[in-house]
Amino acid sequence: MGSTGSVSSWDEALLIAAIQYPVPVIKGPEDIQIQVDKICKAVDSTKAGYPGLDVIVFPEYSTQGLNTKIWTYDEMLLTLDSPEIGQFKEACIRNGIWGYFP
Repeated sequence: MGSTGSVSSWDEALLIAAIQYPVPVIKGPEDIQIQVDKICKAVDSTKAGYPGLDVIVFPEYSTQGLNTKIWTYDEMLLTLDSPEIGQFKEACIRNGIWGYFP
């Protein structure tokens, strides 16, 4: 048995962190960037606390909030090629984990 932070597991175990995160108030693209930065910092902190972490999961709306009125503006929608998604990819690569960022 190996130790992974404060969680004990065996070598074949998959350690998943399901993050509780408040729904942010988003008014513009700058607010989305603030959330992306906070989420990437949370990825780093969680991995530091649980070195054996394999997967991190964030709740829906944690990046773009729940203000559906602004989702019709192109600058408010993220795609796989968005720089913000690139930041999520970099955080996962840097920490050697998989991430789910709805």
